[in-house]
Amino acid sequence: MRAAALVSIAVLALLSPWQWCRAQTITLYRCTDAAGAVAFQDGPCGPGHEQQKLEMAQPQPPPEPPPPVVDPHATLSAEPAPPPEPLPAAPSRPPPPPLWRCRGLDKEPYFSEIATPPPRCLPLAAMGYDTRRLPAQLQGSCQNVYDQCVPLGGRELCRGWKSLLEQAQSLLRTAFSNTQAERQAEVDRLAGIIGGSRCR
Repeated sequence: MRAAALVSIAVLALLSPWQWCRAQTITLYRCTDAAGAVAFQDGPCGPGHEQQKLEMAQPQPPPEPPPPVVDPHATLSAEPAPPPEPLPAAPSRPPPPPLWRCRGLDKEPYFSEIATPPPRCLPLAAMGYDTRRLPAQLQGSCQNVYDQCVPLGGRELCRGWKSLLEQAQSLLRTAFSNTQAERQAEVDRLAGIIGGSRCR
């Protein structure tokens, strides 16, 4: 008898309190045979069984949740998110200062930071004159000459400044102690011009 009561309690315990509130009543039959074995069924017990009728609650499935409420006014009035602001462009470096490639009558082409270098007085003999027929007082004379210079642009401009820096570094390596500071200052100046421009 006690075992049957425990079985009934176990069956009822499967129903949550919420299910009890929403449950419908069903009928179960507790059947006990002559040996004392207990069984539960949904129909009356057979012959030779002690029958006990039980009214029990049948749980119902929970209702479906209601659909979410959408405010049409909020949907229509919503504005699209603004696009992200573009990253600021990296500042472009300026070009280096102007530079000219010059050519003289008596030397190889060279680079100059001025468009018109100062004239040079070349001996007449260096310019191809036959000074042997000149009076003695004129044989040592010279003539002012101007080197012809053309401006550099684009990549040639950067190559010219880098060539000047290489020349200055070469002179620094072979400089004496009395000229080393001057040579170093020139190297630093040219390196600063290149470093602060787009020639880097």
